[in-house]
Amino acid sequence: MTNLSVVAADCTFKVTVEGYPLLVVAVIDNMRHAHPVAFGIIANQEHTDYQFAFQSILQASSKLGFRVVVTAFLSDGELALKNAARAVFDEPKLLNCYFHFTQNLDKHLKKYHEVPVELHNEIKRNIGILQVAPTEQHFIAGAKLFLVKYKRFPNFMNFMKKYVQDPNFCLWYEAAMPAVPATNNALEALNKSIKYNFLNRYKEPLASFKVLILNIIYEYGDPQRNIVLERSVTTLENQRKTFDWIKEKKKMRSVQAPLEQKQYVFLPGKNKTEVAINDMTLFDNPIYSTFERFAEDFGSVYRVDVSNVNWRSWSCTCYSFLKNNNCCHVLAVAVRRGLYALSAEADTTAVGQKKSAGRPKLSSKALIID
Repeated sequence: MTNLSVVAADCTFKVTVEGYPLLVVAVIDNMRHAHPVAFGIIANQEHTDYQFAFQSILQASSKLGFRVVVTAFLSDGELALKNAARAVFDEPKLLNCYFHFTQNLDKHLKKYHEVPVELHNEIKRNIGILQVAPTEQHFIAGAKLFLVKYKRFPNFMNFMKKYVQDPNFCLWYEAAMPAVPATNNALEALNKSIKYNFLNRYKEPLASFKVLILNIIYEYGDPQRNIVLERSVTTLENQRKTFDWIKEKKKMRSVQAPLEQKQYVFLPGKNKTEVAINDMTLFDNPIYSTFERFAEDFGSVYRVDVSNVNWRSWSCTCYSFLKNNNCCHVLAVAVRRGLYALSAEADTTAVGQKKSAGRPKLSSKALIID
């Protein structure tokens, strides 16, 4: 855990005959994969139970000589779990699983018939736009416009205010912490694997469940298990996208942000060849009149944070980076600055074949031998 600072936790049910849930705690590597570090059967889903589990992890890490620093904690909307993480891990960012939020949204829309059915898809689409807001400032601005747009539905407004204003639940958008997943899907997949591959979808008595837990620990504790500590940004596919982007000869702009002690590079997006001063000003201070105008501006400008000495740790505000931890913009800036050279295979220039002059030759008659 020394090189990984993002922790995810979740309870999975229907694993024991006695009905006790299994708490699974995992670390998330730099390519969004979950790696379990602790399992625990808990009697109650209370703050004290979770706090004891997290403190046990820190104590075990300390005995092994590991210094654990948790910067982000990812979970569903269970408040006891979040409060325990806040108390034990010294105020990490409390990321809320976007998938669980959308499930709660569906339940709300079905339970209350306040919002017409024909608006459900529009609302979900607009929330999807909010989820990939490029920065925290964009999310805050977009969320305010979203609330204004649907203010005629008071019950829905009360539901949404919890998820855009409450610090325990509002960090479900990708830019809340770049390069960290906004869903707990990796851990959910791990829980599913435990049920299907180790329990065969049966509930086990506690006595035999302990043996199964040891098998799970042996499986996931394999020293050969691949844990990604550095982002995979130089894949051939990404290099080719970078080659095409550079070939368009678009202009970048570098900016120092002394108050944040950061350095940014702005890149033109769709239908642009360069970034104007007004574009950068609007990006840093997003002000829009309507939610539709907010959505239209997506993808017009991208910003790469180049503050880190290691260019592979840079982050971008584009959709590809927010979802996959890599994009052509980060690589393009690295190439322009001479920090990386694209491979020969990245060249997407078509190898043409020169056509012969004149009309095509007529087909020759077949050779006939009597």
